[in-house]
Amino acid sequence: MSTLQVRLTQAELMKFTTVRSHLVTLVLGTAAVVAIAVAVAAAGDQPIGPAAPEPVALPMEYFAYVAMVLGVLIATSDFCSGTYRVAAGLVPRPGLLLGSKYVAGVLLGLAAAVAVLLLVLLGAALGADATMGSPFASDQWSGHLVSLLVVPVAVTIGISVGALLRSSAAAIALLLLWSLGVETVLVLLLPEDVGAYLPFKTVGASRTVVGELSDWAGFGLFALYAAALAALAFAAHVRRDAPAD
Repeated sequence: MSTLQVRLTQAELMKFTTVRSHLVTLVLGTAAVVAIAVAVAAAGDQPIGPAAPEPVALPMEYFAYVAMVLGVLIATSDFCSGTYRVAAGLVPRPGLLLGSKYVAGVLLGLAAAVAVLLLVLLGAALGADATMGSPFASDQWSGHLVSLLVVPVAVTIGISVGALLRSSAAAIALLLLWSLGVETVLVLLLPEDVGAYLPFKTVGASRTVVGELSDWAGFGLFALYAAALAALAFAAHVRRDAPAD
């Protein structure tokens, strides 16, 4: 990584940590998913609607949606504030700007995922009744690792869609509508062996409900979707002119 890339990444990290709305979103999202972990664990082995109880995978899946929204905000902050033209004029290669957002987003996503996973595990352990196994059991850690890695990948999806649309509202609306609305309908209409390959049904508790893919197979497919979106966003970004003020 070049010195310029490092400095741009540091600037992105500083911007994220100094914007109050980003931190509020992160704190509220963390509090919500920990509460979900406690509630699902307290429900014991009783299904949550059509789903099996997933006191770790379910809240971590929801946190991935929070991370995805933060990814959008990372990508669109310069466009919304009007600083993109200034930054683009100072950086010789436009791809460096977007690349720094991806690096910063992955680093932030990993750090947040580690902290939130630990809190979710503690919440699940505190809320667990006698019918639930310990979330710290050795046979659970492979699934927990996948839940952790999904978060930074979700951040990259948010950055990609944000970079493509260059609008926070449009990107967030599209991602949440697709992931929570369209895919939920499609998975009910399509055969299970088809619905299992929808992007947001490959990971988390959604993957468990469909039951077609393993933890790592689902994560690998999710990562491939994210990589394809990133390639599309990067290609579009370096070819477009800076947006008009």
